[in-house]
Amino acid sequence: MPPVVDLEWDPYDSSKPCWGLSTSSMVSWIAAFVNEVQLRIGRPPIIYTAARWWNQCTGSSTAFTTEPLWIASPGQPSPTLPAGWGTWTFWQWTSSGGVPGISGANVDQDYYQGTPSQLAAFAASTVPIWTSVGGSMTSGPSAASWAWNRVDVFGRGQDGTLQHWVWDDTGWAAPESLGGGILAGTAPAAVSWGPMRLDVFVVGMDSELWHRSWSGSWSTWQPLGGRLTSSPAVSSWAPGRLDIFARGQDNGLWHMSWSGGWSGWQSLGGTLTSGPGAASWGPGRIDIFVRGPDQAMWHMAWVGSWTLWESLGGTLSTAPSASSWGSGRIDVVVQGPGGTPNHRAYQRQWGPWVALGNITGTADPAVIDRAPGLVDAFIRGQDNALWYSPVPS
Repeated sequence: MPPVVDLEWDPYDSSKPCWGLSTSSMVSWIAAFVNEVQLRIGRPPIIYTAARWWNQCTGSSTAFTTEPLWIASPGQPSPTLPAGWGTWTFWQWTSSGGVPGISGANVDQDYYQGTPSQLAAFAASTVPIWTSVGGSMTSGPSAASWAWNRVDVFGRGQDGTLQHWVWDDTGWAAPESLGGGILAGTAPAAVSWGPMRLDVFVVGMDSELWHRSWSGSWSTWQPLGGRLTSSPAVSSWAPGRLDIFARGQDNGLWHMSWSGGWSGWQSLGGTLTSGPGAASWGPGRIDIFVRGPDQAMWHMAWVGSWTLWESLGGTLSTAPSASSWGSGRIDVVVQGPGGTPNHRAYQRQWGPWVALGNITGTADPAVIDRAPGLVDAFIRGQDNALWYSPVPS
C-alpha cells in the first residue's frame, strides 16, 4: 500500500483545529507532502480526512482529487465526501466496531470500494523506478538543490542552448531555455552553496568555460577561459566557495576556484577518458572521480593537499557524477557498459555497486542529495528526455 497522510483535528489543542495554518498554508503543506511521496515512489499517497475538517482547513480545496481518498465518515448510511471528490477508495464507516483479540467496541473499521482482487491489485501496484520528466536534451543532465523540496536540472537542448527544469512543491515545471551556446558533446555543471543560489558552468563554442549564476534572477554569461575537452564539474564546500574541474587538452585534470575572486587554471595530472565528477562533504574537503584509461573509476581528494590517485574499480561507460548529503557521505552514479545506471555510496567505507533499474541512459548521468537520505539520479533516456529515479540510501 502507498503511504497515508492523516489530515484531521489536532487532538491536543482544540483551539487550533487546523494546526495553526491558514487554508493556503495547509494546501501548500499537503502539496509538498504529496509531491515528495510521488517523487520518491512514483505514486501519490492516500489522503485520510473528514469532510468537515477538509472543507474548513483547506478552504474546500479541489486540488487533490486525483489522490485516493480514505474518508472518515462514521455512523452514516453513506459517507459525506469533502469538496472535490466524487468517490472514495476507503471508508471508515465506524469507530465503535469490535474484533477478536481487542476488548470493547472501540475499533475503527473500514470498507474498500471494490473487489478483493481489485484491492490486491491496488496494494501491489508498482511503477517503474524511472520516471520521465520530458523535454529533449543533446547532453547528459546536471542537478543542484538549494532546499530539500527544490531541484534544478540543466542540460544542453536541441538548439544548443542551456535548458532548465525545476521541481518544487508543485511538481515538475516544463523546461525553459536560458540561452547561451554550449559546445556539442558537453553538458553543463551546476551547484548551490546556499538557499536561493545556483551557479552553472558550461563549455562554450570556443571550448572555454562560461559561468552564469542565479540569486532570484539570472546574471549574464561570464567567460572564464581555459581550453576544455570535457564537460566541467563543480563543487562547493562553503558559501561563496566554488571549485571547478575539467579535462584539459593534455587529458589531465585541471582546476580553478572562486573565493572572492577567480584563481588561474591549475593542472592536477592524471589521465582521464571522461569528464570528472566532484563532491564536497565538509569545509576544506573535495572528492574527485574520473574514468581512467582502464575504464575503471579513479579517485583523488583534497584534504589540505591533494591525495594520490586510487582506483575504485568498476567498468564505466560514462563520466561519474557525485554528490553528498553529510559528513563522510558520498553518492556516485555512473553508467555501466550496457548503459545501465549504477550507484555506489561511501559512508566511511565504500559499499558495492548497485544497478538502478532496468533502463538505458545515453549520456553522463547526474546525482543530487537534497537532504540526508534523499538522493535522486537523473539521466538522458533513449528518447532524449530527462528521466529521474530516487536512489536507495
